Amino acid sequence: MRGWHRPPTERRNKLTPEQTQALHQEWAEGNLTHAALARKYGVTRARVGQILGAIKQDLGPDALTIHEACRRFHMGPAMVRRLIEDGEILLFSHRVSASEISDWMERAKQRPCQVCGQPIGEIHWKTCPLHRRGVGKQQYVRYPYRIWSPERKRKFRALTEAWQVRNPERAAAMQKRATRVYYLIKKQGLSREEARRIAHAETPLDHLPPPVPR
Repeated sequence: MRGWHRPPTERRNKLTPEQTQALHQEWAEGNLTHAALARKYGVTRARVGQILGAIKQDLGPDALTIHEACRRFHMGPAMVRRLIEDGEILLFSHRVSASEISDWMERAKQRPCQVCGQPIGEIHWKTCPLHRRGVGKQQYVRYPYRIWSPERKRKFRALTEAWQVRNPERAAAMQKRATRVYYLIKKQGLSREEARRIAHAETPLDHLPPPVPR
C-alpha cells in the first residue's frame, strides 16, 4: 500500500442513562476531574463537559457555583455546605440554585426568637432585634443567660466567682434571696415582681458592708 495511512482512532463509548447518572454522581462528589472521568467512561473530555453542562441548563439561569453563591448572598462556604448537607438546597455538578437559597433565607427570617417567639428577621441570629445581644444598655436583660455563647458564659461565671470570693456575706445573702424567689414562684405561684419584693424585704442588704471592687 503506497503512501502514509493514519492509524484508526480509538472508538469512544456511548454512555447509557445509568452511566450518565453515575458520572454526575462522581463529579458531584468532587473526587475526579474531567480527564479522569473521560478515561474511566471511555469518552472525550469535551463530552464530559457537555454532559455535566446539561445540569447547569436544568438548574436554569440562576445556577451558581458555591463561590458565586457565597459572594451573592454574603455567606461563608461552611454555611452553604451545611445547607447542602441538611437538604435545604441541592448540589448539581458543583452548582446550586440561587432561587433555592433565596427561598431558604426567607424561611430562616421567619424563625421564632428564642426569647419572645417573634420572627428574628435575619438569618445569622437566634433572637429578634429587641432581644439581640449588644442592643442598648439593657442587653443583659434582653439577652438571657440561657442563650449566651459558651465563651460568654465562661467569662461571666469567672467574674461571678471572683466577686463572690471578695464579697462572701453579700453573695450568701443574694443567693438566699434567689432561692426564696424561686420557691415563691414555683411553690406559691406568685409573679416574679411580687416574689422579688417579698424576698428583698425578708433579706435586706443595707446592713452589709459595701461591695469590694476589683
